[in-house]
Amino acid sequence: MPTHPPRVLVVDEDRNALQLMFMRIEPVFTAVSLGSAQPLGRYLKEIQPDVVVLSDRLKWGHQKAAELVPRIRKECDARVLVLTECIPDGEAARWREWGASGTLLHPTRVETRLARFTEAVMDLAWLGRAGA
Repeated sequence: MPTHPPRVLVVDEDRNALQLMFMRIEPVFTAVSLGSAQPLGRYLKEIQPDVVVLSDRLKWGHQKAAELVPRIRKECDARVLVLTECIPDGEAARWREWGASGTLLHPTRVETRLARFTEAVMDLAWLGRAGA
């Protein structure tokens, strides 16, 4: 069983969202936040995160975020939680086909969404650690 706390990498260009998410998970996890996907490869190697939280609203768009999911899965054994503005019918299934472990509405100041975000990250971070 790993002795370190789960490592979470959060990638979102919205500084307010990053700050909110980071405040929710930092007390429990080793968390690093990135304001861009630019240095993602370097951070995946250095941190070896257990979970990567990836916003689909990065400036280069939804399609680029979809392309990042398989790359993240290839470069490290992290589970990927995709944050999106809405989850229309079939969207969650498409993200799973691309390799994401789950989708969640982007957290805002609404406390229930922040609580659900924290719960989802915790579930993914601890998944499989008991047998590792």
